[in-house]
Amino acid sequence: MKTSEKKNRIILAAYFALVFLFMFIFYTRIHPLIIYDADDWKYICYTRKAYPIWKEWNPTRILPEVLMPLVAQIGSFVIYPINKDFISANMIMNALVVGIAIAVYSYFFYKLIEDKYGLSMAANLSVTTFFLLFHFWIFRSHRKSNEYMFNGLDLTCFYYYIIPNLLNASIVMYLCRNDVLKSTKKDVMRRPIKSGVFLLIIYFALASNLYASIILASFVGCTFLIDLIKGIKEKCATKELLKRNTIRIAVLVYWLIIHIFEINGGRAEELGETKMSPGMIAEQLKSLYETGGELNKYFAQYIRILLIAFVICAIIGIKKKKESYKDSLREIGFITLVGGITLIYLVLVSTKHYVGSIRRPDVLYGFIFFLFIDLMIMLLRILKEVRPVQVILPLMVVIAFFNINTTKRTFKETNSRNLYYKKCLAIDNDIIDQIVTAEEEGRTNIKVYVPKYRAKSNWPLSNKIGDLASRALYKHGVLYKKVKVENTVPKRKKNKQFGMK
Repeated sequence: MKTSEKKNRIILAAYFALVFLFMFIFYTRIHPLIIYDADDWKYICYTRKAYPIWKEWNPTRILPEVLMPLVAQIGSFVIYPINKDFISANMIMNALVVGIAIAVYSYFFYKLIEDKYGLSMAANLSVTTFFLLFHFWIFRSHRKSNEYMFNGLDLTCFYYYIIPNLLNASIVMYLCRNDVLKSTKKDVMRRPIKSGVFLLIIYFALASNLYASIILASFVGCTFLIDLIKGIKEKCATKELLKRNTIRIAVLVYWLIIHIFEINGGRAEELGETKMSPGMIAEQLKSLYETGGELNKYFAQYIRILLIAFVICAIIGIKKKKESYKDSLREIGFITLVGGITLIYLVLVSTKHYVGSIRRPDVLYGFIFFLFIDLMIMLLRILKEVRPVQVILPLMVVIAFFNINTTKRTFKETNSRNLYYKKCLAIDNDIIDQIVTAEEEGRTNIKVYVPKYRAKSNWPLSNKIGDLASRALYKHGVLYKKVKVENTVPKRKKNKQFGMK
């Protein structure tokens, strides 16, 4: 290995280690990923089979429902014995997993632009940083408690939405530079284990969340459709067309099977009581339109400037017969098609969920991801063809970075009530102390007292949270014997204790 190549690898490793470190600190010190609501307590000790289950509540949400309890177990049996803090131990593991997922996601973006545009490493790293900043910048429109693309309603949503979104988007970026789905049987058998691992990753990506799986499914579907049209124009034999698209067809069929399972699942049965009407779709589209009002004004201004600059450069470039601009326009057209199909799907599925859900960044992620890719294609083509623009690239990154932060707590907390994380920690530890004390005193059929919320079920600290917490603590080795929680009792005095309204 040449000295320069070795140096570049060290720089790359250091960069992505810094991305991971930043996200790890973000999710442990700034907006920690803490167990808090009833869903969090339930799913850290949930067990399921690693294949679709007919009539199950979530028949095909395999990835989140095997990963979340696995991560919790590692935290409980590896970190908890060291720090003796159950919530903190799990927080560290959650931050590790999400931090790694974001670092891998950014790595696949880097490799994509490195292969396609051939810019310098410094330029590629600057663009990658810009791309990551977009996820925090786009909705930073208020002084505090802003949404960002790497946030979920609670810890459970990080496993059910954020990680599946990142996984599906990462696969798409990998396929953009190395479309292994067009492999034949001979290609697969040349490296059977490697091929098997990749297919396993696709298996989990599609069996994660419908909102996330559309990212990969729409990309594969559009790729297949374009190849089909191309084959028909070239009068390619049907057998040959099917042969080179076998894996793509299998992926799409598998995705459709997932829908059949989901439609017949317990969650869908409950949602089935809500009839989806044109009026509801119109309301959801209105919510989507209103989301535009949440865009950061400087981000919106940047998009306008970039669009105008790209159009001008493209017109000049095409007049000079530069094929590179035509290539970029084709890429933008394809990504826009995929993004449009993704958006239509997200609107329809989210309308069945509830009107307004389309405004959630973790739901709208697929469309936003393809929007970001379109913007990056424009920026990269300008940087490639108009080299003097590279001079201001570092300045653009710095301006974006410092436009994101505010004088208050910039982003929302990672819990459904946007409660300051230290209060969540205190409430969690109070619940744990009540249960552990009962075990030490040999009591059972106990009552667990929690703060009172206005919701009928006292969500997010629902009437089942005491029992769910007790089960989780027993499963993860904090309790030596089971403590039955007879009832969870919301009390106003707990609100006063933790400084809550």
